[in-house]
Amino acid sequence: MYVKCGVAVDRRSETVCFGPPSYTGVNCEYSVDRITVITHVDITNTMYSRTPANQNIIIQILAMLWFADRVVDHHVFHVIPQMETADTYIK
Repeated sequence: MYVKCGVAVDRRSETVCFGPPSYTGVNCEYSVDRITVITHVDITNTMYSRTPANQNIIIQILAMLWFADRVVDHHVFHVIPQMETADTYIK
């Protein structure tokens, strides 16, 4: 039995992998890679930078990670222009 990381245990005709959560598969043979993406939306010279404080505007952005013509992950995040352009906002 091949075990890359962790302990593979035979139990009732099946193999169970006990190991770090970053390893998957029946025999802990697959490693899950992680990626961190940091982004910033610059709205200083857009129409949103001149939005009055009494208007509630929320910009919704969809970010997708594509691999081999297939979306493998996605995340929706929101930008509130009034908070981005306030004097107390830290960039």
